[in-house]
This record gives sequence, structure tokens and C-alpha cells, in this order.
Amino acid sequence: MKLSNTVVFYCITLLTFWLDIANADTTPSFDCHKATTQTEHTLCDNPDLARLDQQLTGLWRETLGSFSEERQVTEIRADQKQWLVTRNSCGSDKECIRMKYIERFKKLSGEDVTAPAAGLYDADKVGRFALYPLDTEYLVSIETAEPKAGAWTCEISGRAKLNSNVLYVTVGKFNFTARLSYVNTLVIDSGKDLIPITEWFMWAEWFSFIYLFTQ
Repeated sequence: MKLSNTVVFYCITLLTFWLDIANADTTPSFDCHKATTQTEHTLCDNPDLARLDQQLTGLWRETLGSFSEERQVTEIRADQKQWLVTRNSCGSDKECIRMKYIERFKKLSGEDVTAPAAGLYDADKVGRFALYPLDTEYLVSIETAEPKAGAWTCEISGRAKLNSNVLYVTVGKFNFTARLSYVNTLVIDSGKDLIPITEWFMWAEWFSFIYLFTQ
């Protein structure tokens, strides 16, 4: 079957963050009564830092919610735990804490030059493409829906590596490329014949790619 159409996904991460941050509460995402580290106490005492904490935590949780495969969820939680260790190394240094949050936000949203593809991408009536940055690769989660009625959704997961502006993605037994185009835009092009997987338990992935590449 030849599927040569493209699907364009637009990044929603930055827009969501900047729309919400001005209206955020001035309390952090955790219970200040249970704060134990110097950094946590500093976050509780500083409204601006507390606002950053609340918004970054919201972004991370939304990204985590786009992944359901157990191994990927475990990797994302471990990555966040390691970042918290780095953040807490700031102690009560407010500027150090602020920079850790800004750097983390940039990393998760694709503003960091080391992870320009990171973020949550939406394609109208087709689905969501989530990319979570690790040290040398990205975790990938793709959710698609029947585009007319939205009667069902299908989620598949995989991994990707970036070379220049081209992502080399592997999901299940499929390999394809996606390219960064313009600002915060991800374009998927089938570019070649896709062979359907014959095993019955892989049909969900095949249907997902039918919708991705033909709408």
C-alpha cells in the first residue's frame, strides 16, 4: 500500500505554558507543610519561584500523561527524579533555582538546542505526537483517533533519534521519519511503502498509521 500524504503536527507546549503562567497561583505544586529541603522551603517562600514550580510541574505532568507504556513512564519518572536532585543542589540560591526551572522548561518544550524536537504536538482530528527528551534520544508516544467521529483512539509508543532536523522514529515494527519544519511544527511523511504487520496483536499500530498518513 502506497501512503504518501503528510500529517502536520503543531507544538502546543509553549502556548499552553505562557497562557497559564500569568494566572498561576503563587503556591508551588507540593504541600509546603511537607517541605524538607532548603530549595523546597525557598520555593514556598517566594511567589515567583512557586509560580514557576507550579507551571513546570503542570507541563511535566501533561507530558507524562501522554505516555502509557510502563517502561516509558518509568523512564520519565526517573528522569524527573534526577532533575529534582539537580534542582535541590541549589539550596536556597534563588537565582540558581530560577535558572534550573527555565532550563528544564526549555528542555521539555523544545527550546533547548540539545532537544529541539521535544514537546507535545497536535494535528487537528488526527491525534497527538509526544516527544520526551532523554540524554541521547526521545521517547515517542502517538495517539490517533477515527478522524470523523472520534469513536476510538489508538496509542502506540517507540523511540526516536534526531539527526539535523530529521527524526528517525521506531514505533513497534515501523520505521519512519519526521522533520522539524518552521517553528514548533513537526511534519510526518510516509515517504515509502508501508507493509502491514500480519500478527493480529499489531493491527492497532497499522490502523494508527493508516490514519496518520491518509488524513
